[in-house]
Amino acid sequence: MPHSDADRARYRLQADVALKKIDGHERIAVQAERAATDRVRANYARLYRKLVGVDPGLRGELRRCLEHVRAGGHRAVPDLIAELSRQTPNSSSGAG
Repeated sequence: MPHSDADRARYRLQADVALKKIDGHERIAVQAERAATDRVRANYARLYRKLVGVDPGLRGELRRCLEHVRAGGHRAVPDLIAELSRQTPNSSSGAG
């Protein structure tokens, strides 16, 4: 289904906002990967998912997808985030 110019502009704006969220929460993602204990890593990962919408391990893929949306404006960002969040089980969400 073709998107209107207004839709494409809205999608590009959504992508810009989401990219800024990724950048703004990078320290949380790093802590989710590097914290000293499984429990702390899980807490940071859960917080990152709440703030950004995907597991910290998917932020690179999300960034690539958002940059593609920003270039073409062909997809709603909430739909993209929902799809990516379903692709990976929340393996880092369990406390250990």
